[in-house]
Amino acid sequence: MRGILDCIKQILYADRTVSELRRQQEWSNQEGIVLIASLSFLVMSLLNVAERSYEMLVTTAVSSLLLAGWQIGRKKKNIALLQNAFLLAFLVVFSVYTVIGGNRGFAALWLILVPYVAMAVNLRKGFCISLYYQLMLVLLFWGPLKPLLRYDYGGTFLLRFPFLYLIDFCLATFLSVRIRLCQFELLKNEEELRRLGTIDLTTGLLNRNSFNSFRIPSAAGLQSVSAIYLDVNGLHQINNRGGHRAGDEMLCAVAALCTKHFPSSLIYRVGGDEFLILTENQEEQALSEAGQRLGNAVAEAGYSVAYGIETQTGPFDLDRLVGNADMKMLRNKEAYYQRQKLRERWTDPEAAGKAINK
Repeated sequence: MRGILDCIKQILYADRTVSELRRQQEWSNQEGIVLIASLSFLVMSLLNVAERSYEMLVTTAVSSLLLAGWQIGRKKKNIALLQNAFLLAFLVVFSVYTVIGGNRGFAALWLILVPYVAMAVNLRKGFCISLYYQLMLVLLFWGPLKPLLRYDYGGTFLLRFPFLYLIDFCLATFLSVRIRLCQFELLKNEEELRRLGTIDLTTGLLNRNSFNSFRIPSAAGLQSVSAIYLDVNGLHQINNRGGHRAGDEMLCAVAALCTKHFPSSLIYRVGGDEFLILTENQEEQALSEAGQRLGNAVAEAGYSVAYGIETQTGPFDLDRLVGNADMKMLRNKEAYYQRQKLRERWTDPEAAGKAINK
């Protein structure tokens, strides 16, 4: 029993998620269904006129409700109005069809389409309407409501049609649920692909693609934006000594420390060993102290970073902000290598120049 309830919850969650995330596509689907249904009602109305079945003509005229609901829903951007008008039309028209036995009982056969169409419009409401028709058929054909029938369907039809509708109802429910779950899985996969497109898989930070799409917000309370540009010192040597796995471990350690010291900031891995932290409304002194604490924490972990800090108070220019922070980082990095006297380890001036630029 618990497994069944969990399955129902999963189906309802998938339906709600798909409906919310694909609202525009849902609206397009509803428009298509309304168009088909309206044309169907129009054809039925013409047939009723030709056969002088004016009682049936009144019911098929309900198609005007569909068009009215479509117009109002489109104007108010409210898909629920369209759905409710459509499902109400289905509820009224086919209930009357079944009771009066229009077109010599043939009209009742339209019930076979109800589960498929109603659940395509709205899974939950469509299921309830389809269930209503199942109960209605049982009560009308087999139960206490049988005296309400105004047409003699015949014993075989009365006996078998509720079973036929039940099979149809179950099949429509199965197909509708499977379609909804497939749509849900597709949305999850699309979301995961978007996430992977913005996340650096090695460190879990935001990646270069994410930074390229970033824009400084125009919030009223935004007073300043600061950039901290970091570059890890000695990644090439670590890779040479311990392999790329050791280099990845160092990058992950630096990324974790950046997240720890700047938990509310945007942190990107913008290059092989380069990181960028963007933060808002920070005083320069506090930011400098935070950068120093981060550098000390990296040193305690056995690594080293060079960084540069730049702050803008507006008008904001992201490229200039990051570029200035990058230039300060490069000067910091060059000073680091000079202090370590790494130039003396190479006799080739060209190699030394590459090390300094690194």
